[in-house]
Amino acid sequence: MAKKFDFANELKNTNDKLDKVQIQLVRQRLYLRATLPDKSDPNKNKQTRISTGLPPNQEGLTRAKTEAHDLQTEIYKGTFSWEKWGKRKNQGATIGNLIEKLREEGERGKSESQKQNFRDDYWLPWQRLPGNAEVSIALLEKTILRETEGKPRSRKRYLQAYRKLAEAARLTVNWSHLEQGSYEPDKPRNIPSSEAILLNFDKIQSKRKGASEQAARGWRWVYGIIVTFGLRPSEAFRVIDLSGLDNPDAPTIKVLSVKQKRGSDGREVRKVRTVGALPKSWVEKFDLKNKVLPNVKTEGRSNKRIGRSVSQAFSNYGIAFVPYDARHAYAIRMARHGVSLQRAAKAMGHSPDVHYKTYLEWIDEADVKAFWSTLDPEEQK
Repeated sequence: MAKKFDFANELKNTNDKLDKVQIQLVRQRLYLRATLPDKSDPNKNKQTRISTGLPPNQEGLTRAKTEAHDLQTEIYKGTFSWEKWGKRKNQGATIGNLIEKLREEGERGKSESQKQNFRDDYWLPWQRLPGNAEVSIALLEKTILRETEGKPRSRKRYLQAYRKLAEAARLTVNWSHLEQGSYEPDKPRNIPSSEAILLNFDKIQSKRKGASEQAARGWRWVYGIIVTFGLRPSEAFRVIDLSGLDNPDAPTIKVLSVKQKRGSDGREVRKVRTVGALPKSWVEKFDLKNKVLPNVKTEGRSNKRIGRSVSQAFSNYGIAFVPYDARHAYAIRMARHGVSLQRAAKAMGHSPDVHYKTYLEWIDEADVKAFWSTLDPEEQK
């Protein structure tokens, strides 16, 4: 049986080991007390309390101890600054206040699509937490487990979002035990055969409830461009050049890829990649030279949001697979046609490592052997 935490005794032992700083309990909150420069007259020193906002429990005392050591070190070095420590008064703010602060920081100076990505990846998982509570490791773990049970992809996203929240609250977390369930292979995909792709195309008709002929035409084109070129769902709305379709021997399109740069300026990197049709006959089958898009808002929306609109349309028309299943099917067709790993990855807009691990796990052993036999010596390293 675990020994009960004796807060009063632990607080005394902690303070006995400190020199320039003491941790005090005032109105059920922990404070750091030390002789510090007077805010109104830096040439004078006086006994001052700094609020940590932390509760009187084991976790709160552990964090307060870290704060106390940081403060004591700065006092010894003569580097103490109210500009730095004054900002820490809000540490004990509610989850709601902390989320709002992080939201402002995460969206500052960003484009609308970048803001939407931040909301999807961070803000939405944060909304599952009680806004009037204080951040604690136990609460974060409990919420992660509750919201991501049996959902590996959600588990990964929640861990990312809650780590950021824990870091902002200066909590040290070790969630390796939670990660073990977040990287399991996804449930088996419903990879459509070429025959299934052709049959499902005929389901996109205006006679379906609530669908106009114009909308059906647009979604038929979106469906065709995705399955023929293995595009991500959102990329159907970022096809910028169809002139390559005039080459019957090697029909191609150019797609604009928009990604956020991993840098301090948060700029968007726009790259254009060329993708080939596979099979070529589908260009005519799906009338892809005549581009018609459905009425879907793309301006200011993230790729993820646009992709959801495509997935919803597939569902509304009764398509028997989701858009990313068609992308997998394209990758498999390339492997079976002997397209090398590096060329296939480049066409699909990701690294060779991602291509092999994400897509080629779905092809059978015979296909794997055939695929590897096509690789250049450098690609096999």
